[in-house]
Amino acid sequence: MDGALLLDGSHWSSGSLMENRDRWLVAERLVARERLKSMGLKTAALLAGTLFVGCSATGTPRPQAEPSSAVRETTPPAYSPTPTPEEPTPWRKARYISVAEAVETLQAHVDVPVVLPRNKFAGLPDLKGWLADPKYLDWRRVDGLRIGGMKILKGRKMLLLSYGLAGFDGCGDRSHAVETNVLGEPALLSQSPKHLWSQVMWPVTDTGSTGRYGITGTFEGWQMVKFAESMELARLAATEVSSHC
Repeated sequence: MDGALLLDGSHWSSGSLMENRDRWLVAERLVARERLKSMGLKTAALLAGTLFVGCSATGTPRPQAEPSSAVRETTPPAYSPTPTPEEPTPWRKARYISVAEAVETLQAHVDVPVVLPRNKFAGLPDLKGWLADPKYLDWRRVDGLRIGGMKILKGRKMLLLSYGLAGFDGCGDRSHAVETNVLGEPALLSQSPKHLWSQVMWPVTDTGSTGRYGITGTFEGWQMVKFAESMELARLAATEVSSHC
C-alpha cells in the first residue's frame, strides 16, 4: 500500500490505540522508503546524463576540443626593456665646438698669437674635455687693431680668453685690482671676494686698465696668474717661431 495513503487516517478501521500507532509507524517507514527510491532515480539519471555528455557512443571518452587561438592561454614573453642610449653631459650641447677649431678660426682674425693656458700645478695640465662656445667666439677692429676672444668651458669650469685687447669685465678699473706681473710683464689681478671668479690682464701700462692679453674665469687669483704665465710662454715661443720664418 502507498505510504501516503496509510498516513491518511481516514480509512483506518477503529482499533486500539496501540494498533493505530503501529499503523502510523509502518506508514512513515513506507513514505521514507519511497522518497529514498525517488532520490536514487534522480541521481542515477543525472549521472547517466553526465556520462553521456562525456563519453562517445562506444564508451570511449570524447576528446576535448582544442581551445581556439583567440582564447588559448599563452605565456607572455619576458619583459626586456629597450636600452636607453647614454645621455650626453648636460652642458655638452651640440652647438659647442672643439677648442682647436676655435683657435684656428680666431687666429685668422686677430693680430696676436692665439695661445691657451696650461699649468699642471694650478690644476689645468691640459684642455682635455674642454669645449668652445661659438656664440662667444668673436673678433673686431679697434683703432686699427684686430682683436678677439673666446669662451671655453668644461662642466662648471669656465674661462674667457682675450687677444689683442683685454679690459675689466663689468665697470671695474685698476683701482679694484692688485698690481702683479706675468713673467716680468706688468699685470693686474682682480678677484671676487664672494665668488670663485678672478681676472688677469697683461701687459698693462702704469696707469692703464687694459692689457694685450686677458684671462677671466672660475679659478682663484693665484691660479689665474699661473695660467697667464703659461700663455705668455706660449706667446714667446710662437713669436720666436714666426720670426724665423
